[in-house]
Amino acid sequence: MTRSRSLAGWILLMWAAIFPGPVSAKSTIETETRALDFGTAKEGDVVRVSFPIHNTGADTVDFYRVVGSCGCSSASVSDSRLRPGETATVDVAFRTAGFPGEAHKYVTVYSSHDSAMPLLFELTGRVQPGDTGMPAAAQIGFDTFWIDVNAASETELAAAPYVGADRARAIVAMRRRRGAFTRLADLTRVPGIDSGLLDILGAFLTVRPPPRP
Repeated sequence: MTRSRSLAGWILLMWAAIFPGPVSAKSTIETETRALDFGTAKEGDVVRVSFPIHNTGADTVDFYRVVGSCGCSSASVSDSRLRPGETATVDVAFRTAGFPGEAHKYVTVYSSHDSAMPLLFELTGRVQPGDTGMPAAAQIGFDTFWIDVNAASETELAAAPYVGADRARAIVAMRRRRGAFTRLADLTRVPGIDSGLLDILGAFLTVRPPPRP
């Protein structure tokens, strides 16, 4: 038994040496803001904003994926590798043609920093209708509204960013078992959802009180 444990420990040490984890305990990313309001733009304009990010830790941070919430917005990090003490920007371009009205766009940045969660940035504002020759885009998905966890089906919840099939199934199961959620924070009672994930889900999910009988 002792020999087996020693062998298992040696294998784990070798695995850690050969395949180190991508997350460093000494890397820290700080942001000045994660939400910007661009004010008012005319339909057809391209709104461009930048979110500064800083590496205040001791290790280099690598950025390996940047995702916008719709095809109308694109984003990138000004430097894919951020060394200690350096600053970069998350640059977002929102093409407003076909999107008149209130705008809510989100950008998610994945990196090797020491948080288990990706960075989420929000861009809001209003687009004045203009003669662009383009029909208004179908405003469905996660750009213009939040999904009500008390009314959404399991399929609708599963399609939400960072929820997925397993968490959606657990949310619906708890809703059936304990009744409607009274606040978004109640989702932390659902297996697989902690306070860190809840901060991100708040950009896509909401809790509306059930109608009075």
